[in-house]
Amino acid sequence: MTWLFIFGLVISGATAMPLTIELDLLAKWFGIAAQTSGTATSELARWLLTVRETLHETGAKHPFLFYGTDWLAFGGLRGIPVWWRLIDCSFGVFGFVPLWLCRRWSRELETKTVSSA
Repeated sequence: MTWLFIFGLVISGATAMPLTIELDLLAKWFGIAAQTSGTATSELARWLLTVRETLHETGAKHPFLFYGTDWLAFGGLRGIPVWWRLIDCSFGVFGFVPLWLCRRWSRELETKTVSSA
C-alpha cells in the first residue's frame, strides 16, 4: 500500500510538468481539439479550451514558466472553478485510506515483534 501511494504521488507530480501536451491530449480525448473556447458548447469544454489556449500563448512568450509548475496551485487566486479544485485535492482525501492502512499494519507488526521478543 505504501508503494501504491508513492506511485500515486509520482504520477501526480509528473502530471504537473508537460502542461500543454496534457491539455492537447485531453482536448482530443473529449473530442474538442478542433474547437476554441469561443465555440465550445459546454462549460467543461470552454474551461479546458481556455486553459489550453492560455498555456499555448504563455508557452510561446514565456516557456520558462512551465518548469516544475503546478498549474492548479493557488486555484482561487487564478480563477479556477471550485469543482476543478475539488478534483485536484481529491488525491489527498482518497490517499488517506492507503496511508491509514499502512499505519495500522505497521502497528500490528510492531506489536507482534514486541510480543514475540
